[in-house]
Amino acid sequence: MKPNMEFLWRIIALYNIVTVYAGFGDPRKAKELLQKQYGQPCDCRGGQISEPPSDRITQVTCTGKTAYLMPNQLWKCKSTPRDTSPNGPLLECPCSSFQSSVHSSCYTSYQQCKSDITRIGRARWLKPVIPALWEAETGGSRGQEIETILANTVKPRLY
Repeated sequence: MKPNMEFLWRIIALYNIVTVYAGFGDPRKAKELLQKQYGQPCDCRGGQISEPPSDRITQVTCTGKTAYLMPNQLWKCKSTPRDTSPNGPLLECPCSSFQSSVHSSCYTSYQQCKSDITRIGRARWLKPVIPALWEAETGGSRGQEIETILANTVKPRLY
């Protein structure tokens, strides 16, 4: 083999070796490292909060709380709504309209009540995600307890 060709093949072989061994490695190991440094979502190493944060990256449902991943990679947690129903038989619902489908981040507590034969819940609303849309749909303003029929979106699940 000519010396120039041998040199060229060595460069090609070296390039392939460097290409194969360069890179970021196994992404699962990066995830393990992040979890070791910042904890599991339900550990809530970022602390407790009272309202869902607007700058969250993602969220995870845990038992009794929702964990939100923040831009600083810490998990902050908010308690899920609590049942404030009195003990004993269900009381008549004090509402004239009902919503069977509301996401649990929209209220802090709920109360079971009865209307005819059906079990229905009552919610106390939190700050809405989009205040203008909220006011247009409900005819009310944010921060108040209102009774309304919202669009059926997410079935409420109390964790």
